[in-house]
Amino acid sequence: MKYVVTVDDVSPMISYSGVWMDALSTGESTNYKDKSYHASRSNTSTATLSFIGTAISIYGSKASDHGTFSVTLDGTTQTLDGHNPTNVYQTLLFSQTGLPYGSHTLQVQNLALDSAQPWLYLDYFEFETGLDDNIRNADYNMDDNNSTISYLPPDAWGTTDDNISQYYGKTLHTSSTPSSQVSTAFDGNAISVFGSVGPSYGLVDVTIDSLTTVLNCSASTFRPQTLLFYAVGLPSERHSLKMQIPSNSSQRFDLDFLTITRWSDNNGLGRSKAKTPIIAGSICGALILLAWATYLGHWTWTQHQKRKRTPPAERKVSDAIALREDKKKGSQGTNGGASPKDRQASRGEEGQG
Repeated sequence: MKYVVTVDDVSPMISYSGVWMDALSTGESTNYKDKSYHASRSNTSTATLSFIGTAISIYGSKASDHGTFSVTLDGTTQTLDGHNPTNVYQTLLFSQTGLPYGSHTLQVQNLALDSAQPWLYLDYFEFETGLDDNIRNADYNMDDNNSTISYLPPDAWGTTDDNISQYYGKTLHTSSTPSSQVSTAFDGNAISVFGSVGPSYGLVDVTIDSLTTVLNCSASTFRPQTLLFYAVGLPSERHSLKMQIPSNSSQRFDLDFLTITRWSDNNGLGRSKAKTPIIAGSICGALILLAWATYLGHWTWTQHQKRKRTPPAERKVSDAIALREDKKKGSQGTNGGASPKDRQASRGEEGQG
């Protein structure tokens, strides 16, 4: 099943270049998702997002001083207009559906062609991922204090903060020690890493199995419970996740929680379960038939051997007795077990009726 992943403007998954303003959580920002936006009036400013999926949408705002911008998706560029006579928030700026499932790159650039309308405001991105023949089974959250998560060295990680009430479950693990790391193992097809961004945060290396990505968690304002990293399309097997502060960095990194997604291939559901009962049933049926055949063969052979050991004269007497008993049973009909007197009484009762 396809599903949508939302990437807020403050996520390290988005790479910004040029001159951008990261809004404070006050004033106009209250009109934006999660009270944040990125804005630029420079024609050199770009925002780039790479994703795996089949559709992508960009949300932002439109206003009288907003102007033209371009969107380049996998090398194809479109020019769009963000101008509107009145302010409109959390509105769709661009959307593309029907993409082949796979890796795509989207870049937004402010063109600022008109000095009276130079602004571009970005709020959040949404991309659709997953395949139609996948059944999305479940998402489950793994909080930072889960026993399967390892923090090394242990004394480099703290669990208190002045803003702890803003974290998921009101818990966190935080470190600014160079080379300190956090790791875990999980079974799933997709994983999301949530933490914080802010002025005191920096780079962190994220490794899924053997593939490493560098994230920049620096931002002009503090934002907790931010999607820092997302990986999808993982095979259905055990995976390893490691996040490490670079050896030359003493900037902060927080782990808040992980979200793990598991799904199943619709074409394969139930097949492995069905094979076992069918095979077991076939084996049981064959064994039963074999047992009956063995029993009947043994009984026939035993009777034949008994007959061979019986003298001919006795066999004739035995056969004659058996024949007479068969005739007697046949003449008795349905009342074969009754005496002649009983049969006569029965016929008399029938006549009286």
